[in-house]
Amino acid sequence: MVNNPKFCTYLVLFSLSILLINCDEDNKGQSSFFTDNFSSLLDSTVFDRRKLVVPSPDDFKDSISRKKLNQRAELKKNLHLPAMTILIVDSIKPISDLDGFYKKVRSSKFSYESIIENKSTLDKVSKIDITKLKVDDSKYKLIYYSDFEKRKELSGDIVKPNNSPICSLSNIYFNKKQSLGAFRMSVVYSGLDGHGVIVFIKKENGNWVIDKIIEEWIA
Repeated sequence: MVNNPKFCTYLVLFSLSILLINCDEDNKGQSSFFTDNFSSLLDSTVFDRRKLVVPSPDDFKDSISRKKLNQRAELKKNLHLPAMTILIVDSIKPISDLDGFYKKVRSSKFSYESIIENKSTLDKVSKIDITKLKVDDSKYKLIYYSDFEKRKELSGDIVKPNNSPICSLSNIYFNKKQSLGAFRMSVVYSGLDGHGVIVFIKKENGNWVIDKIIEEWIA
């Protein structure tokens, strides 16, 4: 047992410095991933409801009706539309039920258990800056959800088109080596229409990329 007060103080300060360095690396990794991969993330998790064809019972009464339904679906699928409005929840937040999250990470069949060992994972709310997110402007138009809430009674571009998804993100939880990470994302179109996923990311050739996405809930 060490009884030297100076040594104990040094040990505490050293441990805190290591923790702060790791937290800073986590912040950099999170910012880097969201900045460079947001278009790919939306491509993988968001469906353009404007291209959705809702069939009726008459569409299945015979082969001709089914053929016409398929034709309508194909037409809508290839329809050229203006960029889809995406409402982004302003803050990236820590996951409140980490035990449940880590349990799903363990059972995901991917080798991401090492993120659970990182004790310096992000535990603070951070503001997301949509102006820094690299997105395909021909596909997506990003708006803060808070801006929509403040101005939803006004006319103009800020008005939410039907079924525009509301996207919220959790902090990314990294391993100590900063080579793997995982986070939660939810996409909600309307009251009972949405889904939540866990996104697994990895570093390849120095760049963060999406590895796998698994469904966590659906409504």
